[in-house]
Amino acid sequence: MVSIAECLRALAFVGDLAAAGACGPPHPPWLMDALRRPPLAADQRPSGMLSLEEMADLIDLQQPWLCSHSRRVAIAAQRAASQMGLDEQMQQRCYRAGLVHGIGRGAIPSELWNVAGPLPAAVREQLRLAPYWTWRALRAVSGMAQEAEIASYVGERLDGSGNFRGATGAATPLEGQVLAAASAWVALQAARPWRSAYSSELAGAMLAQEAAAGRFHPGVVDALRGTRDGAAPSAWAAARISLSERESEVLRAISLGQTNKQVARQLAISPRTVGTHVESAFRKLGCSTRAAAALKARTLQLI
Repeated sequence: MVSIAECLRALAFVGDLAAAGACGPPHPPWLMDALRRPPLAADQRPSGMLSLEEMADLIDLQQPWLCSHSRRVAIAAQRAASQMGLDEQMQQRCYRAGLVHGIGRGAIPSELWNVAGPLPAAVREQLRLAPYWTWRALRAVSGMAQEAEIASYVGERLDGSGNFRGATGAATPLEGQVLAAASAWVALQAARPWRSAYSSELAGAMLAQEAAAGRFHPGVVDALRGTRDGAAPSAWAAARISLSERESEVLRAISLGQTNKQVARQLAISPRTVGTHVESAFRKLGCSTRAAAALKARTLQLI
């Protein structure tokens, strides 16, 4: 759990940096939307507190194509750490750092993350500093010092070709090596504005090539490939949840970042009907946010 006020201060910190770079308003729209939303399930947590999973969902509002990304990275990192035999504390640090590793992206003007073609050197330099801004932003959140340090290594590569330090070998802590590979693993299997998603088999092969070239820890890559994007879902869990065809269609669309109105136009139904299907899917999945529902449905192969 983290303080809602500290979480929002951290988000505002990176939002203001992005707005300043883009000469835009003091806070970008994705942050203002987050600030207007009441805390979820407030009766189930200490007053004024937010779960790290909910903080991850706020972070992923930065781009529609990031829906559930941070949660998936966190799960992949934790499971890889477990398969490698790391102790419970290291597994938890990998998981927690995975949830918040992307906050620094918000310090970069959002349009720069959606460029399909080659990037100018000046833009690449801005993007490579995202992990640094993650470290800076998380310093404002109590009890997150270790996670801030681990998260700041998400862009590093063992051969020194990564961001932002250009750290080599053991200069990157093991948890940072796990997170870096897990982030790449999850990102390869998700569509981006500049490319389509890769299959888990192809993503695994690409990651293995990177490990052979000395950029990722081979043991981490082997562990990630063994989990198959976070281990195969249990059959009994999937069998207990049954989504209607329409609920699956709606959930699949919102997992791609579409609004209720966009889904309604796509499926030729009313926004109110979309909302009804969303609420029904949430109840069946036991989730209270779109990102959590999308992740659980994907994990159980329901969409």
